[in-house]
Amino acid sequence: MDRPATETDRILEHLRPRMHAARVSHVRRMIALVATVPLLGVGAMAMAAPSGGPAQIETAVSVPEAPETLDDPDVALPEIGAAGGESGAPAEVPTEDDPPSTTEPQTTQAPTTTPEADGPRAVEVGALGMVELEELGDDAGDGSGYELLSHTLVDGWEVLDSDQIDGALVIIVGRGEVMKAITIRSGIRDELLVSIDEFVVPTTTLAPEPAPAPAPIVDRFVVEVGARGSFVVEREGETLYVGNVTVADGHEYEIVKGQGWKVYVGFFADGHVWYGKALINDQGEVEQHFWDEDLGPQPSYQWVEIPGVGAAKFEMLEGLVKVYKTETGVGFESWDHNQGAHVEVAKVDFEGNGQVWFIEAWVTESGELASTTYQGD
Repeated sequence: MDRPATETDRILEHLRPRMHAARVSHVRRMIALVATVPLLGVGAMAMAAPSGGPAQIETAVSVPEAPETLDDPDVALPEIGAAGGESGAPAEVPTEDDPPSTTEPQTTQAPTTTPEADGPRAVEVGALGMVELEELGDDAGDGSGYELLSHTLVDGWEVLDSDQIDGALVIIVGRGEVMKAITIRSGIRDELLVSIDEFVVPTTTLAPEPAPAPAPIVDRFVVEVGARGSFVVEREGETLYVGNVTVADGHEYEIVKGQGWKVYVGFFADGHVWYGKALINDQGEVEQHFWDEDLGPQPSYQWVEIPGVGAAKFEMLEGLVKVYKTETGVGFESWDHNQGAHVEVAKVDFEGNGQVWFIEAWVTESGELASTTYQGD
């Protein structure tokens, strides 16, 4: 299983202070051992002296006093007997069923191994399996390095990396998103001490969060408007949408309202309109409604323009005319003299830039729009 190098480096960096603390504890034990051995020799000589006479000691031995503390205020030494300590009772090794820690790494101390003959050494690493090590030469000056030769791990676990940290061999193993660091170092009697640190590597991603999916289409149906035409309606949640529209020959259509809780479409022919409507009622059901209307006379429209000044759109209906809409040129403003009313002669002026222009329009007897334009004083 390939993992980014940055995760392994981060774990090894986290373990480096712990390896340093273990080395300090090892030095203190060695000093205490050196101080104890000569004293045992003196006591043995005293016991061997003849009864009633003082022991004859040929050579005096000067024993340096073991320091109370080491000059390393930043090192936190483990308590005697604590889990992961050098001389306490071995801590309980976690089983495969134990849940991984999500806070501080929890160190477990495996039973020490006994010295073997020169050559590879097989080491049990708790419930994870076995590893085979080979002692390295003393090139580094500490004489306590080991190299990983082979391993036999339980199903699902695999070795990701191994490295030397302060004379100890650190093996990184993983299974899925869970990673563990196995630390193997030499004890004072050439036994191998094994500790296991648990880590949980969180899953991170830079992918953007997916956009929320639209409400599913729960209904799709066709609204038939007699022989005039039809249209498709789709429902998404509480909203209706008008889809494809089909028109009968000789008819035109207009989507009056194409989206919302109600929609409807009109079909036109010969001054008449037929409507089809779909709506969501208070019970959440879709209803369909139909009606038709006589449109009567329909207006017609026509633009009249004065280039560079402005233009007016006139509406003609049953022989009358009115100003429907105006567009003005730069610097001009328009004014409707009839205020939107239908009249026989409609008039609009455009004033600006020191000029005044007029448009007058009316409907001829044939129903066509006639107009005139002129400039005022």
